[in-house]
Amino acid sequence: MKVREQLAFLGAIRGLDYGEADKKACCWLEKLGLEDRAGAKTNELSKGMQQKIQFASAVMHEPDLIVLDEPFTGLDPVNSRMLKDLLLEQKEKGVTVILSTHRMEEVEAMCDSITLVHGGKRVLYGRLSDIKASYGKNSVSIGYGGDPGCLKDLPGVLKVSDSGRSARLRMEKGTDTQALLKELMNRTRIDSFIVDEPHLEEIYLEKVGRLPVTAGNAGEFEREGTE
Repeated sequence: MKVREQLAFLGAIRGLDYGEADKKACCWLEKLGLEDRAGAKTNELSKGMQQKIQFASAVMHEPDLIVLDEPFTGLDPVNSRMLKDLLLEQKEKGVTVILSTHRMEEVEAMCDSITLVHGGKRVLYGRLSDIKASYGKNSVSIGYGGDPGCLKDLPGVLKVSDSGRSARLRMEKGTDTQALLKELMNRTRIDSFIVDEPHLEEIYLEKVGRLPVTAGNAGEFEREGTE
């Protein structure tokens, strides 16, 4: 089937009048920047285009609940941003969105509540803001210029995740951040110094890293757009 025909068909079997489904198909193709592909066959489209068509087919009949599995796969940054905006638009309409993904930055940017599943079992659940707050402000993000070796053996620091010109420092409980800043400034140039809660990826690694790993099972977060 051609793209427009396929969208209209899927809309019709989900309860829309065929004429209405065809109009909505055209509307969504335009919204997704694919109006020029309406007459193409789906298997002729790129992976990213197919992802966008799948999303349109999932929402064109205006459901109250949307469940998406890795919807950003194959999308470049421009189209990934477009899809995120469309998801947030659905959320603003009161639609419940459940998003299954392994990409922590998506979860952290978009979700209200999360479930972490590992080995087929739920190991963490709750509102994202509450989960992060429970860890306290035990992390420091820095931008620096100097030899990476300058970050070794910092007093009060449990772990350093160094990216070259920036780093995340996991602090021991009770570490004096002002003393840490002074120590860093004695060692290298500090361009930025931000004390904050741990990133979701750090929580993920802590939760999964201390659990036995079962072959074929990986942790994942699910996003709940509204409650």
